[in-house]
Amino acid sequence: MSSPTTVAFIVGKGRSGSTILGDVLGSVNGAFHVGELWRLWSDGLDESHTCSCGETVRGCALWGPILAEFSSTPLGAEVLAHPQSLIDLQQSLFSFRGAAKGRITRGGYRSRADRYRDAMSILYESIAKISNADLLIDTSKWPLDPSLLDAPAGIRTYGIHLVRDPCDVAASWKRTKYFPDTNEPMPTFSSAHTAASWIARNIAAEWTGRRIGPRMMTLRYEDFRSEVEIFADTGEKVGEFEAPADAEVVPLKNSAAA
Repeated sequence: MSSPTTVAFIVGKGRSGSTILGDVLGSVNGAFHVGELWRLWSDGLDESHTCSCGETVRGCALWGPILAEFSSTPLGAEVLAHPQSLIDLQQSLFSFRGAAKGRITRGGYRSRADRYRDAMSILYESIAKISNADLLIDTSKWPLDPSLLDAPAGIRTYGIHLVRDPCDVAASWKRTKYFPDTNEPMPTFSSAHTAASWIARNIAAEWTGRRIGPRMMTLRYEDFRSEVEIFADTGEKVGEFEAPADAEVVPLKNSAAA
């Protein structure tokens, strides 16, 4: 049996610094930052959106082969033909209203979770194979992903619970920002909406941490930012982030330390 694909999920509330953290972790040899992978189904397959390379996702030199590998499986081909099915699964599993509805509708929550896990496992395996990465970094920020997608025969999940001061998060969500590929404005939200979402997502992330134990660590954005700023100013690393004493360590075959 082949070893499971290792995926580290950055979880928490949006606008907490997950992109820069993902980029830093993805710069390690043997690691690959996949971005917010959940957007693949809603935006990535839309020809009006482009990859950071400037091409469409299907035309990208990296993501094109990944999608081809994914579609070589029956489930992958079915999902690519009907991407809305994965979007509907995500909504039923991760939104509060959708999750409640999914528990009582025919088919039930478990069958939906199993299908979502199977499809995403194939996708992560395809990414790892084409990118030749030992560790994938997913900044989708869905708090339940590390627990829901963990499967001994599929992927081995780790979590980084990234927490930023809620006042700064709320201020960020009130400012208008633009999607880099389409230049369309991102949605904005009131402070009350952001506060409720911040609380819910962080509670869910703590629940996930109890489920996967030492494979989850918590990181304050402010601590991370201070070290990044000092490094940018001086070019010298000062201190290190330390995982809990009982945390599992992800081995990277391609890393210089291996």
